[in-house]
Amino acid sequence: MLLQPNYCSCTVHQARNLPDKGKHGGVDAFCTISMGKEKFVTAVREKTRSPDWQEQCDMPIVEDATIKLTVYHNNKNALSKGDFVGRVYVSLRDLQDYDHVHRGWYKLTSKDGKTDKERGEIDVSLQFYSKNNTTGSVLDLATKKKHLSLKDIKQSL
Repeated sequence: MLLQPNYCSCTVHQARNLPDKGKHGGVDAFCTISMGKEKFVTAVREKTRSPDWQEQCDMPIVEDATIKLTVYHNNKNALSKGDFVGRVYVSLRDLQDYDHVHRGWYKLTSKDGKTDKERGEIDVSLQFYSKNNTTGSVLDLATKKKHLSLKDIKQSL
């Protein structure tokens, strides 16, 4: 029986052709990755229009199954999360084959309701897997040793 994947591993590799936002050219770029209540933030890559992140996060797949990636310019203002550069929504439902890594360049777009202009692209890979909802992997231990009691499992942890 094949299990439907319930986790997604998202790797933000790099971006290219980001518009200049900084005073001295380039962008002090970082990316937020979110799905449902999960949210991750990459490191800031300074003064570049082609940041290289190579950062990965794992998230449980939620009902709407859409990952939102947003690129910002770090304006070093403590009251702001940064200046918006562009974003993309990736619907996991549009990906048919969950057994392979899906990697591609996605065009960054403007905020909803704003006129689209060139905002660059982001290189992302997605991989899917199933994760047991039990804690401590008790099921895995139980299948390897037929006569393992719960007391034995607790002592081995």
